[in-house]
Amino acid sequence: MKKLIAVLAGSFLFIGNTALAKSAKLHWVTKCPIEETMVTLSFESESGEIDEDDQIVTLIIDDKKIKLGLEPLLYEPIPLPAGEVSACDKLAGLVVEEKYLLIMFGQNNKPKLSKLGAIVVDLQKKKLADTNEDLGTMKKFDYKVLDNGFHVHLNQGTKIGGTKADADFYKNGWKKITVKNGKIAEAWDKPLAAGYKAE
Repeated sequence: MKKLIAVLAGSFLFIGNTALAKSAKLHWVTKCPIEETMVTLSFESESGEIDEDDQIVTLIIDDKKIKLGLEPLLYEPIPLPAGEVSACDKLAGLVVEEKYLLIMFGQNNKPKLSKLGAIVVDLQKKKLADTNEDLGTMKKFDYKVLDNGFHVHLNQGTKIGGTKADADFYKNGWKKITVKNGKIAEAWDKPLAAGYKAE
């Protein structure tokens, strides 16, 4: 039983680009039903070729479509940690102050580490409030839900003079990704350790 629990827990982690690539799809959507409002994110490849990494992201609020100006990439669902509840079915979503919807998404950034991005939707005005495509990179990824956002485990920096073959090349840390006045705010819990440089 302990082995089974460990395996299930491990499925909620991103392990570099491999985990992203395994679940790659040319077109997928995530739905976020918020009371009487339905928020949907649609990810669709323009070329129809998965190797092109050219998915266009469209935000749909009820019947209103907004094409987001995000970089064409390969986008992936974010598995939800055990015990956490999300406002969306395939991505981490959280309603903040009963007004905003914060949604996080994964970006396959091969051959580099996968990236984390997010958007904020204004539920009252039914419009996009903010975007951030570069919240950090993920070697081992996990998060916890806060009242106004997420507490996310990301790569904080790399070892100066080191190589990727070094076990301590990547320095991970916890970052708070929150919503303040409709905008995405981010802050590391601790400063980057000596001997490492920020990416």
